[in-house]
Amino acid sequence: GGGVPGMRSRGGPDGGGRVWNRHSQKQFGGESLLSGWGPFEVIDMGNALDIEPIITLAHHTHDVLDWATLVQYCLGDAETTAWGQRRAADGHPDVYNITVFKLGNEQYNPHFLPQVAAMEKRAKAVGAPPLHYMFPDNGGLNADDAARAMAMGLPIARIMPDIHVGAGGAVQEAAGLFAHPPVPGFDQSAINCETNAGTHDLQRALDEATDLITWFTYDTSVTNRLYARTASFCTGSGSQFDSWNQGIAFFLQNMTWFQPPGYVHQMITSTWAEKSVQATFTSPDTIPLAAQVTADGKSLVIRAVNHEAVSQSLTVSLNGASLAGSIFTVWTLSGQSPATDNSPDSPTRIAPVKTSRPVVQSGQLQITLPKYSFTIVVASLQ
Repeated sequence: GGGVPGMRSRGGPDGGGRVWNRHSQKQFGGESLLSGWGPFEVIDMGNALDIEPIITLAHHTHDVLDWATLVQYCLGDAETTAWGQRRAADGHPDVYNITVFKLGNEQYNPHFLPQVAAMEKRAKAVGAPPLHYMFPDNGGLNADDAARAMAMGLPIARIMPDIHVGAGGAVQEAAGLFAHPPVPGFDQSAINCETNAGTHDLQRALDEATDLITWFTYDTSVTNRLYARTASFCTGSGSQFDSWNQGIAFFLQNMTWFQPPGYVHQMITSTWAEKSVQATFTSPDTIPLAAQVTADGKSLVIRAVNHEAVSQSLTVSLNGASLAGSIFTVWTLSGQSPATDNSPDSPTRIAPVKTSRPVVQSGQLQITLPKYSFTIVVASLQ
């Protein structure tokens, strides 16, 4: 129900180690319940759920042949390639459907260029689809390595610095990277695979909604080069409530429930609209706003965040469009305090409320935004 189109799996702080052999989680291969769960299981789970998988591996414990072999093991033919045959012998004759790899995590990877070159060569040899390569540092490649990458003929547009931020700001940071490439013509992409807000309360939900509105409304010359945005970290278990404080969903042995930021993603997914449009807003300048239209052109979607401790009035005037019908629908996520979250004994304390409002006049919507709220309005268009 959270509308997750992609999922990244990683090891420790350097992206190292198998996820089932992590000392921090007291899980060890061959000894633990999770000993059979690794990157390939993550890929299969993502494929089964129609979620794009992304895996992160250590940059320094694998040589270039390992990276090339990984591509062939995942994507090579089960009959005509050596590692495709090995995969089939391991019980998986079908390819592992993955095209995004992160080579390290939160460090400058000095081996990135030969690793990517080896993976590209093997991908072409096995007829793999285009692969994307995540660079594990916010700043991307330095000028010398960027020039070398271009000279080597690497796919620059498919090289993506992984931008890690707090509660938001990846779009603005990517815009800075694109505006100031390390060398002229280095037209890389970018991806945001960690938003480390450190919280899971209503304030995090409002920050999450604000950042997503930025993604929807920023200049397309930037957003068209952004591969994905994360909602990390997505889950927090019963053993992690105190140390894994930024899960947007929590789980115990007998229940799973959303925290407020999880509902932000659910609300946006259930009201998905493809196209940003122009509309005139009468509202305080402090309210982040987005106006969008669904792919079929039949519905207008307004998204607004009120960070203030008082309600705010919002009037939306459509430019050259008219509303159909006499009511519109409103989903509101709000609470009395931005520090409120959802506990096991009150798992829906902060949850969306759906209401209907009357249309005052065609071409205009009048909305009251409660304090500390994320509001989505859906109205039919003529």
